[in-house]
Amino acid sequence: MHLHKNARLTPILREEMARRIVYEHMPLNRAASEFRVSTKTAAKWARRYVQSGPGQLLDRSCRPLHSPRRLSPELTDEDCKAVLVALLHRPPAEFGINRTSWRLVDLHRMAAENGAPISRARMLRLLKSTGFRWQRARTVLTSKDSKACVVESTWSSYFPPGKPVSSRT
Repeated sequence: MHLHKNARLTPILREEMARRIVYEHMPLNRAASEFRVSTKTAAKWARRYVQSGPGQLLDRSCRPLHSPRRLSPELTDEDCKAVLVALLHRPPAEFGINRTSWRLVDLHRMAAENGAPISRARMLRLLKSTGFRWQRARTVLTSKDSKACVVESTWSSYFPPGKPVSSRT
């Protein structure tokens, strides 16, 4: 039997305290001070004793009953890895993304749309295991915005095409 490492009461003492509270009508404060636990703990063990009997006075698991972010059982790592690799071998422009290289945000969104809704951490772990490395992209204008064209035309008026640009003036 595994007891919590800081447990003050063994299951036998828990049962004794619960019996005194339930059958001898000992006040919670007095039982708690006598067994050197808090009033809240004494009430918890008495409640469990009444609801479930003496067999339920063991420590319960700390594992949560519900894990909303756990890995989906229908998708194995290999399935997710196959979707990610297939996406990475196609340019983002095929998916309507106006970029020349993938960003993690875009890859995550496209993976979800292609049947592999996975967390960002799982995606990074799978990409690392396949050998892909992410580097910060160089700044590249990929916009078809009219303001970007104005900046480009202004830049070309100062530095005509074909003339080398130097950092010194």
